[in-house]
Amino acid sequence: MINSPEKIKETIILASIKKLNKEVVDIDSKIDQVKQDLLSEIENVELLKGDDGERGIQGEKGDKGEKGIDGKNGLDGKNGLNGKDGRDGRDGADGKDGLDGKDGQDGNIKDLSPEEIRDSLELLQGEDRLDKSAIKGLEDIEKQISEAKSVRVVGFLEIHRQHKNYYGHSYY
Repeated sequence: MINSPEKIKETIILASIKKLNKEVVDIDSKIDQVKQDLLSEIENVELLKGDDGERGIQGEKGDKGEKGIDGKNGLDGKNGLNGKDGRDGRDGADGKDGLDGKDGQDGNIKDLSPEEIRDSLELLQGEDRLDKSAIKGLEDIEKQISEAKSVRVVGFLEIHRQHKNYYGHSYY
């Protein structure tokens, strides 16, 4: 069997290809191991909470919104529109004291819409304003905001690829 230069060249190329394939497989397995190691390190990272910052000042009150549209009962409320004015009555006789009128109906907060209650609360000023403790769930929301502001990144991971090779660094 005579080995021609082409056969020798072909044998060398095939051997090189096999060697490169083995190196690629080895590199891929190393990359997978590095990924697994990095993911397990990331899971072990502990988040630190810093001190709470100072509370800022409250902003100015905004302008009052436009008047809403009339409700289902028309312009004058649940009794409908006013009727036509009647004729003037006769003047009453001059008396010492007039009779007291009938008592009016007591107001009931259940008759007010949420918008009417909101508008009434917005009219309060100074010490008459509601305290924030009157708003259900506000403390939980403030706590969540405070915790979200205090999360800090304590490290990062940097991975590079160069000529089909991967290498990485983690910083803490």
